[in-house]
This record gives sequence, structure tokens and C-alpha cells, in this order.
Amino acid sequence: MAAGRLTARRTPEGGQAGSPSSEDGRVESARGRGDFDGRLGRAHPARSWCGRPPAVIATGDERNPAHLHGRAWDAPGVADGSNWVAAGAAVVAAAVVCWQSWETRRSAEASEGAVATANAALELTRQQAAEAVRARIDANTPAITVHLPDEPTWPPLEPSVYLGGEPLPLHVGPMTEPMLMPRDRARQIMIVTPVEIINESTRHVTVEVDELFDDKGAALSGPILLDPGQRFGARFAVTRTLEEWISVHRAREAGEAGAEAVGAVRYGDPADTGAIDRWELRLSGCPVERVSELEAGWRLIPAPAHTSGRPGAIGLGSAIRERQYYLSKRRNEKLPD
Repeated sequence: MAAGRLTARRTPEGGQAGSPSSEDGRVESARGRGDFDGRLGRAHPARSWCGRPPAVIATGDERNPAHLHGRAWDAPGVADGSNWVAAGAAVVAAAVVCWQSWETRRSAEASEGAVATANAALELTRQQAAEAVRARIDANTPAITVHLPDEPTWPPLEPSVYLGGEPLPLHVGPMTEPMLMPRDRARQIMIVTPVEIINESTRHVTVEVDELFDDKGAALSGPILLDPGQRFGARFAVTRTLEEWISVHRAREAGEAGAEAVGAVRYGDPADTGAIDRWELRLSGCPVERVSELEAGWRLIPAPAHTSGRPGAIGLGSAIRERQYYLSKRRNEKLPD
């Protein structure tokens, strides 16, 4: 058969293979059965007949390769090299940020350490300067001593009812007449302790006192001038009514200290940069105790017995000097501890 001649072949549908009518009939048949994919222009393979591959009719659009771009038939995309470059740059940037943060933290810690070292050196210098000032003040302050015994003078005294009269000693012991409450609640009982102030320096000094009395029971007022080496005697006196002493006794029975009596001796260095010395005089305890035979009876204890621990006992603390150093008394500027 000559070239270009079309050979007719009958198909199952009655058409001829290779003819347009045959192909159109096949397409129409596929469409009628719902096996034709109109979008892709082909019949589903599962709906082919006689074991032959289904015919695929390509439309005009599908003959153009550009028509297939972006569809399921596209070839897998190829990785873009710029993405790897960007990722690497991000990793490097993160590493640089971490390194900068670490360096910043290390620099901050080093700065804090340097500041702490400088502050410690400054504090040491300040303490050394303060110690030098204290040593100079100590060398220029006169030596004064205040002596106070452990126990008061016994027996207690009763102030005179007469103006200017001397106090009289009270009777103590189990045979003395008891004091009764509330009959004797206003009766006054005075506890007296001798105090000695000694100027051990080679210059004149002036001291001030609180709650100190002379031998006649008169309160000492105003500054007391002491010559070099002089010893000055005074009395630390505490006067309370029987009712007030009983309140102290009951507090001590309850485990409390009770009211204490406080006196003081003070010396002030006249220099602006100097010291102020203070000796505190403290008396604690109670000079009376209960009378077991009488519900409201009280009597004086036979002795101070300051170490007995009983509610009815009385004693004194040591007169210890407390010194306050001043850079300037006029400005009330104290030397730091």
C-alpha cells in the first residue's frame, strides 16, 4: 500500500481506527461511561477494554508543555543554593551573638570584682584611719575610774521625816515587827551603795553625775571638779515605798527582772575631736520578802544575798566605762565603729 495511505480498521464500536470519527466515538463512549478525565484528556486505565491501553486524546492546550507547569506532572523541584547560604549565615550570626553575650557577662563580672576589691580597700583604709583617730583620742583622754561594790550597804535606811534630817537604819531579822499591807504600803525604804570616783590623770577633770547623793542624803547637782589623783566619795541611793518594792518582788517571782534603778557618772573631753565617757550604775533586786505566818506580812531580808537567786535578794552590776568617739562634737559627728 502506498505511503500516506490510511488503512481502515474496524473497532468494536463500529468505527475505523485512525479515522476521526472512530476516535470521536471512542471519546464519546468513554465520556458516556464516566471514564473520561476531561481535564487531562484521557480515559481511566481501569475502564479500558480487551486488555488494550486506553486511548488518550490530547487537546490543543495539552500539546503545549507550558500548559503542564504547576500540575501534578511537574518534575520535582531542585534545591536552591541560596537557602543553604542563608541558613549558614543565621548560624554564624547566632554564634556571634552568644559569644558577645558571654564576653559581656565576663566583662561585667570582672568589673564587679574590681569594684568589690576597691570597696574593700576603701573600707580597710577607713578603718585604719578611724583606728588612728581612736588611738589619738585615747592618748589625750584622762584616766578616770568609778568603783562600785557588788552589794549595797546593809541594813537599808528609812528617810527622815524632818527636813534636813539624816536617814535612820531599819531593823532586819526574823524577830523584827513585820510590815503589813495595806497599812504600811507608803513606808519608804532606801538602799544606799557607796560610789568612789578616782581621777588617775595628772590634770584637773570635771564629771557629771545622775542619782548620786552626799553623806547626808542630799542630791549632788552640777559638775564635780576633781584634782589630779583625787578620790571623790558619793552614794548611789534608791528610795521606794513598800508597795513599789513588793511589785518588784512579784515580778521576780514570775521570772522577770523587775524594775531596776540606774545612775550614771559622765566625763566629756573638752576637745571637739574627742570622747565622752559614761559609767552606768545599776541596782536590781528587792530588799523585802514575805512573812509566811501572815498573808499580808512583809519584812526586810537579813542580807543582800545577791547570788542566791531568790526574789528577795539585791545586788549591783559592775560600773563599766562606755566610750563614744567623736570626729566633731559640735556637729555631732561620731566616729564610725
